[in-house]
Formats: sequence, C-alpha cells, structure tokens
Amino acid sequence: MVMTHIPRPSRPGMPRRLAVLAVLAAVLVAPGAVVLAGAWSGPRTTLSATGGDATTPQVAADSSGAVTAVWARTDGTASIIQASRREEGTWSAPADVSAAGQNAYDPQVAVLPSGTVTAVWRRSKGTTTIIQASRNAGRSWSAPANLSAAGQSAEYPRIAVVPPGAVIAVWRRSNGTNWIIQASRNTGGSWSAPADLSAAGQSADNPQVAADVSGGAIAVWRRYDGTNYIIQASRYSAGAWSTPIDVSVLGQRADDPQIAVDATGVATAVWRRLDGTNEIIQASRYSAGAWSVPTDLSAADQNAFHPRLVVDPSGTVTAAWYRSNGTNEIIQASRYEVGAWSAPADLSAAGQNAYDPQLVADRPGAVTAVWYRYSGSTTIIQASRYAVGAWSAPVGLSAAGRSAYDPQIATDRLGAMTSVWKLFNGRNMIIQAKRYVLPPAAPRAVEVTIGNGKVTASWTEPISDSGSRIRSYTATATPGGARCTARARRTRCTISGLANGTAYTVAVTASNGGGAGDASARSVAVRPIGVLGVTIVVRKGVATTSGRVPAGATGVTQQASAGGRRGTCTITDIRHPGTGEVIRQTFRCQVRAPAAGSFTLTTTARGSGVVISTSTRQATVPPPPPPRPR
Repeated sequence: MVMTHIPRPSRPGMPRRLAVLAVLAAVLVAPGAVVLAGAWSGPRTTLSATGGDATTPQVAADSSGAVTAVWARTDGTASIIQASRREEGTWSAPADVSAAGQNAYDPQVAVLPSGTVTAVWRRSKGTTTIIQASRNAGRSWSAPANLSAAGQSAEYPRIAVVPPGAVIAVWRRSNGTNWIIQASRNTGGSWSAPADLSAAGQSADNPQVAADVSGGAIAVWRRYDGTNYIIQASRYSAGAWSTPIDVSVLGQRADDPQIAVDATGVATAVWRRLDGTNEIIQASRYSAGAWSVPTDLSAADQNAFHPRLVVDPSGTVTAAWYRSNGTNEIIQASRYEVGAWSAPADLSAAGQNAYDPQLVADRPGAVTAVWYRYSGSTTIIQASRYAVGAWSAPVGLSAAGRSAYDPQIATDRLGAMTSVWKLFNGRNMIIQAKRYVLPPAAPRAVEVTIGNGKVTASWTEPISDSGSRIRSYTATATPGGARCTARARRTRCTISGLANGTAYTVAVTASNGGGAGDASARSVAVRPIGVLGVTIVVRKGVATTSGRVPAGATGVTQQASAGGRRGTCTITDIRHPGTGEVIRQTFRCQVRAPAAGSFTLTTTARGSGVVISTSTRQATVPPPPPPRPR
C-alpha cells in the first residue's frame, strides 16, 4: 500500500532527505491560562557562514550551560559537518568536524555530564558511506573515527549518552543483501566493534536509541517481516544486546519509531502504524522485561505522522505528532500520566499546515514543543509550552518573510534553552539560533535602613542567574507597593515616598532576559522616621522648642540631656478663620535649662504609639551679660 500525506514544502533543487529531529526548550504563556516564567530572549544568531547551503542542524547543552550546535554545510566541493559552541553568551566561529574531500551528512550530537561532546554522521567513501564520530573534550575536535566497517554503506546514525561517561551510537548498514541495525559503544577511549542488533534475512532501518538508569540502553527500529514493516526493540545490558522483540502488532505496516526512558528505567516507544485506512500513532511501555499491548494515541479517521517523544524528570511522558484535520496538518500531543494517555490536544492553530514537532522537557511537568508552520507564503518556526495543565498559545521563533525548517532545541541544567533551525536567506540555507532563558533565582540577605519617608534596601546577588546575565533588580515595599530599581551589579537602592511611622517590609527580585525571578524573603519590618523641624530659644533658664506637628502625629514629647529632665509639651490647633476647620497643628515644649553650657534636646512626635518624626538638637545657655560699669 502506498502511504499518502500532504507534501511538505521544499526549496527547488534541495534534497528531500533533510530530516527533522529535536530536543527542545521552553516557551511562552497562553494569555489567561498558563503562567510560566521565562522568555525567548535576545536576537536570532546566524551560526553558519553564508555562501553555501547549511542543513540538518542539531543541538546539545552541557552541565555548565555551554551549547554545541552541529550541521552539514557545502564548502563548494562537498558537504562537511561543522560545529559552533556557545560559551559565556557568545557563539564561536564554525569549526569543521568532518574531513574535507567527500560528502558528510546527517550529524547528531550528544554531551556527557563531564561536558565532552560527541558528534556522529555518515560520510561518503566514494561508492559507499560509513558512520564516523568525533569528540570534543575541550577546545578542539578529535580526528574522525570510523564506527561502521568499510565495504558496505551505513547511514542514519543516532546517538545517546549513557551516564556517567559512555556514548552509544546506532545506525543501519547493508550486509550486501539487507539493511541491518548495528551499534557501537564508547566509554572514553575507542569505539567498540559494531554489534548486529536486528536479525539478518530482512531489511531494518530507522534506528533510535535511549539510555536507561542501569547504564544500559534500549534501541528500537522498524524491520520488514516479509509482508510489512514492524517495530522491534533490543536492550543493552551487562555488555550485550538482547534478542530483538516485536513491539508493534503484525498485520499492518509500522514506521518511524521513537524511544524514551524515565528515571526508574521504564521505557516508552511510539510509532505510526497503518490501521488499514489511515496512519495512526501508537505507543507501548516497557517495564519488568516486557512490552505492553500497543495503545492508539491519535484518532483513527485521519492520517497522523512524525511521532516524537519526551519524558520529564517526574516520569510523565509526552508524545507529539502532526495530523490532518481534514483540511490542514496540525500539531497534536498526548501525555501519559497516572497509567493512561490523555486525549490529543491541538498545539498549532488551524488554517495552515504545520509539520514535524519536536519535544523537550526541562523540569517536572514542563514540556515544550517546536515545529514549522506555513504562514501563507513562507514557513516559520513556532513553539508552545505545556505547564500548569495546559499548552500555551503558539509563539513564532524565526523571523517572518523567510522560510525556516528543521527546528531543534536543547536545555541545560539551569533550564535555559537553545533552539536552532535552518532558514532560507534568499540565496542559501543558513543555520540560526535563539535562546529561551529562565529568570534568575531570588536575591538573598535583604537588609533595610530607615530614612525620612524612605528606606534603603541592600541585598546579596542570587546564587544563579539561570545562564543569562542579570539586567536589573527591583525592591518593593509592603504595604503600598512603592519600589526602586538598581542596574546590574548594583545591590542597593532607596525606596522613597513612604509614610513615616508605618511598618514596611521589603522584598527584592532580579531580572534577566527571561524576565523577573522569584522574590527574596522579606526583610524585617522597619518604620521610616522623619526629621522634625524645630526652633529652640533659651531664655531666663528655660528652653522653649516649637514647630509644626507632622501628619499622623497625635503627641509630642521632649527629653533634655541635662539632668534627664522631661519637657512639658502642648499642641495648638490652627484653624481656618472662615470655616473653623483645623488646617494645621503646632507644638510648644518647655524644659528647665542648666545654669550654663550646652545640652541636647530630643523632641519626638508620635502617632498610634510609634515614632513618626524626631529631632535631636544642641542648645546653649547664653552667658550672662557683662556687669554694668559703675
């Protein structure tokens, strides 16, 4: 039977082999629905050089936050594998990874926890192709190593990291009669001799591989059984690959398998399978040595293609695919939680075709999907994020006006994402990248000092900036919400316009390209205190202090340093001559002065039992007049 689906867009003359695969990053919030901090921040960066077509990008991030992108690009003579690395906010110039002189295609990339990067690809040897690999443990790529044996063609490499320090690559290779699935393992030195995973006698292809928690791996592929293609799987454990097991049901063609493994070692495989009329997406779970009966994920009345799969840190699995709604291809997704798959949710908008979803999970319950979609005359990269129980509205990543395809994305340990894609710039295909960053962590150790109608907050910078430089801080006083801001690297600012005598706490947030992060713990409560304006007159042994009663004060007291004497204070209402309304209040305090010298007068205005304003002033007893001459 011939499979039918809507043709995908392609640039005239471009090979149709350009594949899409992905591991992705985070995205936006649906208005009124999903609340999730983070943003696609900064400009789109062109990674490849102009002048030759660059295609099939892939991307991976290491534990330090460094990101490596790889792609295939023609150098005018042949297609070579190139790479660029992003460190401390800057992408490096492209580096050649494969040797010149022959075509190299279909790169894949993975990063060990140590930061060592491994790339694999297929390369022509004239009449056949072989699988090659290179490793970068620092600043340079190693000489390519041959993984597959010469003499027959090998292609479609895929790669997985097996923590803490191993990498497994799988591919398909001809044995002269059929395609068989092979694998090789690298634990830091040389690559092992290829091992056959699929049985001889019929062709097998489309391999995928994922690591499990025991240091092993599970590979899946499709294999022809003489009538149809079926999905098979093999598990690597204790140094050997198991005998292949059929995962899909016999009787109809199954294709395009994908595999993911959660932290407990439970694996999930998805694929598409013909039900006799349409292509549908199916899934099976591997646990305790057995695969479950396949479950239909997509509805049966239309074709569905290109299933992709991811498992988040909590063990929840998300599958996505594109499916016809009768008029257009749309992106759909289903989640496996509490023992069951959810009903499919539409991610892309109707009205135009959308293709080739990719998935990534960066934290428990948070998944992002990317895809490309027609905008009417061109294609754009779009993304949606699942969090708090719903998918966000799609957001565009690539620039409008130029067609973009093949989105790929990776996340680092901080949750910062990098998406890459290929874009037609009017002459050639180029590789571009854009970052999605999370907000920084909360500032720490907030301290506050008081002033007249203001407080000054100081703090310690956050433990983490989430991989994006902090741009500013905001300190907010409660109650009232008055605030101040400080630019990056400044950890102090003053909040003005506060009411003297009112108790305030202050919390501080830090902002980067991903927006504002969580607020710090609140400071201890403090009360701004005003400076009381006073006039002091000392005459005939009495110090008289007068001034205006500040707003909110209901009483005034005075203390003299000389002899610890307390002053006697009275408040007088000043009324409007016409209405009799009190328009202000004044106070007058008197205290006995010492016989001579200077002394201190502290005058305090209070309201509701708290200090609102205070004044501490020096007063001097004038010397007695000189005696009159006789």
